[in-house]
Amino acid sequence: MRKNNSLSAVIDLGSSGIRLLIAEKRATKWKSLETLEKKSSLGRDVFNSEEISEQSFQQVVEILRLFREYIDSWNIPSSRIRCVATSAVREAHNRDMFIERVELHTGFVFQVLEAMEANLLTYRSVDHALRGHLRIKKSNALIVETSGGGTNVLMLNKGLMVGAHSLNLGSIRFEKELKSGVGTSNYLEKLLDQKTLVATRQFEMEFPLNKVKYFIALGSDIRRVSGQIGEKKKGYYLIQKDSFLELLEKISGMESVEVASEYGVPFSESGAFFATLQIYGAFFKQCAAISVIVPKVSIREGVLQASKRISNLASLEDEIAGACYSLAAKFGVDKKHSDNVALNALKIFDALAKVGNLDKDHRIYLRSAAVLMDVGLFIHHHHSQRHGLYLIRHSEIFGLNELDRIIVGLIVRYHGKTLPKHTHSEFSSLRRSDRLTVFKLSAILRVARALDIRLVQRLKVEGVETDANRLQLKMNIASISPLEIASLEDSSEIFQDVFGLKIEFAERS
Repeated sequence: MRKNNSLSAVIDLGSSGIRLLIAEKRATKWKSLETLEKKSSLGRDVFNSEEISEQSFQQVVEILRLFREYIDSWNIPSSRIRCVATSAVREAHNRDMFIERVELHTGFVFQVLEAMEANLLTYRSVDHALRGHLRIKKSNALIVETSGGGTNVLMLNKGLMVGAHSLNLGSIRFEKELKSGVGTSNYLEKLLDQKTLVATRQFEMEFPLNKVKYFIALGSDIRRVSGQIGEKKKGYYLIQKDSFLELLEKISGMESVEVASEYGVPFSESGAFFATLQIYGAFFKQCAAISVIVPKVSIREGVLQASKRISNLASLEDEIAGACYSLAAKFGVDKKHSDNVALNALKIFDALAKVGNLDKDHRIYLRSAAVLMDVGLFIHHHHSQRHGLYLIRHSEIFGLNELDRIIVGLIVRYHGKTLPKHTHSEFSSLRRSDRLTVFKLSAILRVARALDIRLVQRLKVEGVETDANRLQLKMNIASISPLEIASLEDSSEIFQDVFGLKIEFAERS
């Protein structure tokens, strides 16, 4: 008999269905034991009326009660059950009441994933499935996952995450077109091609898709066809380009009843099945990849791989940095300036880590803020730090959830002349510990920025010494200018208020 502490369950509340995964931890790997799926009308409700209906709620509760009985038969404790909800619940106006009622009726506590958190879990599942089989960590790759609610796109440039986007491209969102009788016509195919073309043109600003070596597709529909036309590999299926394009052409000429019969999909969902594959095809045609890679995983495996805190910043340091650099380039940030500020800021941070009670996540916040500190200039030089907060908070930065982006954005906002105030809504809404983080890191970034106020990268911190009352920066200060002196004096006063340390400057040895 298996020990129940080696078993876990994951429930995924999606747009078109509710899915359950039962898995067992074996050494450092998870082994899938059972999967269950039940269809639901959540997405149809939300994408048409923006709310979850009472009928859909009752349907969800009935399915979850069945899942509860099944989980109990495996003797899995509640502490090892993870429940996540994606785009349909996330976009519903009545999502909070829905989640509370679901917990009351079933005992399941759902975490509503924002788009970037879902992207992160998808990335974890793909990385785990393909690790050791393909060199995506050192190559250019495009990861695409399409469902009824939307399409997630992750872009890797030489293994470094440079972009992550969530698009409203999903089969349920095209239900009107599908119901109008054009679900398998050239009209829908051209519509999807046009929508993906608009998206890929925006992607080109971050990543040249014609250099993509690996095209990785996730989702139940693509897994369904990969078993028929793909070559089975260890951990994934491989579909050659010609085979995939032939499949798309073949399906576009089939009637719904033929699609349902040949590919084992319900007749009512044959149009959605066609739309989903066309979305994959539209992205695939923009890439230089010669095959489609279909891992045998889903977001549920990503949930198993994740730690208790889904963001887990320290394990994604390089990916977060890559995403920040990509966003900074998009808004025309001076990279030499931001790199120099980041380098000086991190040297000060490392010297203060112990006395300032700062950890690895704080270091990533500071580096991200240094890279992105001037994005607000893209809008206007006046109130640029406030504009920077807005852009950072509302941008998709891989690895950073909404709270992370607010903290980074506030560090950017307060690294200039403006000081944190409780009348600022984003700042006042933070927990006390996060407000202290913003105070500390914005004070460090303020000093680092003052060292390069002339944008010439001349003053570089080459050593830092601290004692009970002071922090000494060793630099090449022999010919420091009056502008730099004035800037450093202003920033030093605020730094001393925060850390209780007076900043002194000494010529490097």
